[in-house]
Amino acid sequence: MRTSRRLTCPALGVVVALVAGCSVGDGDPTPPPTTSTVPLRSTSRPASSPAPAVVSAPGVDRNAWRSVDGAARRVAQDVALLAGFVTPSGQLQIVHRSGPVDTRPIASVTKLYVMIALLDAIRAGRLRWDQSAATDRTLPPC
Repeated sequence: MRTSRRLTCPALGVVVALVAGCSVGDGDPTPPPTTSTVPLRSTSRPASSPAPAVVSAPGVDRNAWRSVDGAARRVAQDVALLAGFVTPSGQLQIVHRSGPVDTRPIASVTKLYVMIALLDAIRAGRLRWDQSAATDRTLPPC
């Protein structure tokens, strides 16, 4: 039986993108916060390169991330979490990082591709922010 659920596009208006990955190895501790931006482009970095710095996000309490980190650790003990946003100049500005900083596969890649496709459809005028988009699979409750 095919079940259809509807996702509203405002739920996709993500200010902070969370990307999490798990690893079985021991990672480096979280680096201390500093200020910088990182070019948003795909490059290969040697593992010895320093991780991009973390900056304060306007209106976001750094202590609010503790519950997010705790929830992530309940799912997997050795989990890395990275949150950031893209500036108008195309720079990735990291606002939170926890866990090991070694390279890991990202989680929920399919969800990110779907979100980008929906945002492209909104930008092209095929969907509106207040419109629902049907899916063909059963999804967990939001």
